Amino acid sequence: MKNKYRIVTDTFAGYEAQVKYWWWPITWFQIGGINTNISIEQAKRHINFHKGKVVYEE
Repeated sequence: MKNKYRIVTDTFAGYEAQVKYWWWPITWFQIGGINTNISIEQAKRHINFHKGKVVYEE
């Protein structure tokens, strides 16, 4: 099983990246505790970093 990811709107800067862990499928969690992104692309980069797909980005 794999984790599931989603992007939702938040009330601070625009978008929040969330994860639902396969071992705790009851609720969604903010990635890294608290995160807020000004664009969907930035939220996608946040998710890819959490997945381990991005090590370094300029």
